[in-house]
Amino acid sequence: MNLNKINEIFDRQINASKKNFDRQINVSKKDKAYKEYQINKISKEIFNLTIDFDIRDWKIIRSGDYWDVLDSIKDELKKKQYTLSKIKEKLTI
Repeated sequence: MNLNKINEIFDRQINASKKNFDRQINVSKKDKAYKEYQINKISKEIFNLTIDFDIRDWKIIRSGDYWDVLDSIKDELKKKQYTLSKIKEKLTI
C-alpha cells in the first residue's frame, strides 16, 4: 500500500468521525438536550484539536494531577471542559 492510499484511508476515517460528531450534535440540538449538545460540541473540538497528537502530547496533558482532578469531577460536561482546557493549555506552550 502506498503513502497516497494510506492518506486517503486516513482522510476518510477522519471525515467519517467528523460526520458522526455533527450527527450527534444535530440530534442533541433537535432534542433540545442542551447538556448533551454541549458535550458533543466539546468532544468534536477535542477531536479537531488533537487530530495530530501523539502519545507524547497525551502524556503531557494527562500528567501531574490530571487524573485526580478528572476523577473528582462528577459532571460529564465539566469533565469535557477540563480536558479541553488542558489541551488548550498544552497548545499554547
